[in-house]
Parts: sequence; C-alpha cells; structure tokens
Amino acid sequence: LENARLLGHLEQRNRELDTLVEGGLEFGATLDMERVLLSIARRMCDATGACAVDIHTLQRGVLKVVASVDAGGCADTEILGLEHLVDDLPLSDEALRGAPVLVEDILSDARASEEGRRNWAPYGLRAAIIGPLINAGEPVGVAHLCDRDPRVCAQGELRPGVGQVAG
Repeated sequence: LENARLLGHLEQRNRELDTLVEGGLEFGATLDMERVLLSIARRMCDATGACAVDIHTLQRGVLKVVASVDAGGCADTEILGLEHLVDDLPLSDEALRGAPVLVEDILSDARASEEGRRNWAPYGLRAAIIGPLINAGEPVGVAHLCDRDPRVCAQGELRPGVGQVAG
C-alpha cells in the first residue's frame, strides 16, 4: 500500500515536471507576451479544471484584462483590454494584498461589489479563486480562476494548490 502511494506521488511529480519543461520550452521560444500569457492561462485552466481563467495586470490602480481563456483553451478576445478600477473590485483588491481570495458564490459573498457581480453575470460565473501575481515582492496583477457552480473550499486547502499552479 505504501509503495502504491509513493508511486502515485512520483507520477504526480513527473507530470508537474513535464508541465514545467513544456512551459519553459514554449515560453522561451517566443518574445510575444500575449502568446505567453494565453499559454499560462490555458495551463492554469487545465491544471485546475476551471471553466475560465482571466489574467489582469495592475497599473496605477487599474486592472486590465490581458489574457482570457475558457476550459476548451479558446481565447476570449471580447474582454481583452477591459479596464476596471481596483477600488471598484474589492475581491481583487484583497488578492492584491498578497493572498489568494476564495469566492464560493459571488451572489451571496458580502465582499463582492455590484460591479463585480455585473462583470461575472453575462458568463454565468459564480465562484472563483483570485490569486495575486507578484513580481519582486510587489503585486503586478491578479489571475481569476472561475467556475459556474458555487464551490466550498477551506482556505487552508487553497494556498498550496494555487502556489503549485503559480509556481
């Protein structure tokens, strides 16, 4: 039984290493930031089973959508370039302070703003993990890993999973 558990752990680590190597080769083959960000979003979607992943950059208090994909890996160019004031999105603002934010159901989450609910409604999104993107210790954006169904997850379970995806 212990050998089977160790073998399963080894296989999981090998899959993670394969993903890192493939990503490194893909990212190193281009200087096109849009392609790199779309690839990262697709890999996050695949790794987490999210129905959509959006990557936002932060500049002077404004979050801008720079990559968006659905579970099939298709890019959503309709929302690229959309900008939102961080002050209007308290859930993203919370993530920018350095820790992932779990949104179990945006319809009942008291932290969510009406603008946040309006942004998610056309896509039928209800739940998300909003993770900070950090460079040199400073927040540079957020990643939204979204789902259409409400989700329940303990905050303690969240951090290692997001760290593995982001790492």
